[in-house]
Amino acid sequence: MNQIATPNDSASKQGGLVVFRDDLPDTLALWAEAYFRVEVTTSERSQQEQKRDIQTFLDFMWQEEKSDARSAWTPRLSRAFMDYLKKTVVTEGQRRWSDRTINRMFAHLKTWAKWIHKIRPFPLGNPMEKIKGLQVGSSLDIGYF
Repeated sequence: MNQIATPNDSASKQGGLVVFRDDLPDTLALWAEAYFRVEVTTSERSQQEQKRDIQTFLDFMWQEEKSDARSAWTPRLSRAFMDYLKKTVVTEGQRRWSDRTINRMFAHLKTWAKWIHKIRPFPLGNPMEKIKGLQVGSSLDIGYF
């Protein structure tokens, strides 16, 4: 088995020291694989959701940057991804992703980016650090009044 990241000695899945191979490309796809291998401890269903959210971002990044190099993930790209999610429609002007879904996706990306940045800092800083979630109304706001 060709490992890209392994827990170092007594490291646990709760954020222990991780050793990354230097002979592999510094791509976010490999970082995602390592993240799910050594860091994520959520249920299988939650992991599937996280993987889908991260893959949606990686697909967007490939469209925009023609690369998934870790160094290409910038705060500007994170903001552009949010704009893309807010503006994408499916049929008759209906948005593909709700504000709640976008916030969930960004929560997953923030956690992942923070983990990457802790191990190998991004050149321009954590690309998700200053990104704010979308304002979402309370489920009690039904509009009867």
